[in-house]
Amino acid sequence: MHLLKTHKFVAFSLAAAGMTLAGVMTARAVQDDTAEKPRQPHVVLEVQGLHYDAGGPVLVRATARNDGKDEVENLLADPIASGFRLSSPDGKNWEPAATGKASPQIQPRRLAARTYFGQVIDLTAHFQVLDKVGRYELTYESGGQSSESVTINVIEAYNSDASYKAVIKTAKGDLTLQLFRKDAPLAVRNFVDLARQGFYDGLAFHYIRPGDIIIGGDPRGDGTGGSGYFIPAEFNKHQHLTGTVAMVRGSEPGTASSQFYVCLKPQPERDGKFTVFAQVVDGMDTLTSLAETPTSGAGSKPFYRPLEPMVMETITILETAPEQDEDS
Repeated sequence: MHLLKTHKFVAFSLAAAGMTLAGVMTARAVQDDTAEKPRQPHVVLEVQGLHYDAGGPVLVRATARNDGKDEVENLLADPIASGFRLSSPDGKNWEPAATGKASPQIQPRRLAARTYFGQVIDLTAHFQVLDKVGRYELTYESGGQSSESVTINVIEAYNSDASYKAVIKTAKGDLTLQLFRKDAPLAVRNFVDLARQGFYDGLAFHYIRPGDIIIGGDPRGDGTGGSGYFIPAEFNKHQHLTGTVAMVRGSEPGTASSQFYVCLKPQPERDGKFTVFAQVVDGMDTLTSLAETPTSGAGSKPFYRPLEPMVMETITILETAPEQDEDS
């Protein structure tokens, strides 16, 4: 079940389209002649979401586009899967195996002006390595051309029945969080998936207000960034105590993304207004050290920015068997 909204598979929703694995599509692209877009035929790769779960399908759409005014050869290979190329950061390269039979006749040999043709492929049928956790780069080579690369991020599959803790490593020490999977399932899934992607690694606690809260998880570092999508609010029974962790949101409840805050004191005025999803269970001395970091204060923007960057070096997710008192 998809818990989170995503912005990728750009301009194409597999679920909404009701397409099967081998589904194909053709359409006439409506374009503005004045738009600054490539006029030569080219191939575009689109991934679904920010990551894929290990052991699940890795669905990618390859689309040959003809944005020019003349008919051209279709750049997609036949069979289509034979054009994919996969590589890893350590220099390993793979070509697709078992590419199968030629595509059905629906695949055109030529593309008329301002048209495109695409097909959705499950890459696990052609690259066995994608069953393993890792980060990969995918390109498409055909007709003497190569597409721009896209990142295939395969992470450990989320287990909705497990209990989770997170260890945030900082220069001041570690913070260990117990995640409240039962009472904030969407927020916990969001946090676990982002952490396993490495999204938080290297991001800073960009706001530290002494005696109040510290905030982190913003890729822009100024309080305006996020993951690229929002998750719904999950107001629950948990109180805001010292070490309580909750999602930062905008003026509307369903606007939480990747930023989170940690309370430096009990704050009952926040109860029921923000999604509490975790509690610091080890490392309160680290939290105290972080809270004592000198900041820019309230005199001018950016407010309460640490004068020395307080970076989350890594966030490690620990998965264990369910605990009965997990959300107590």
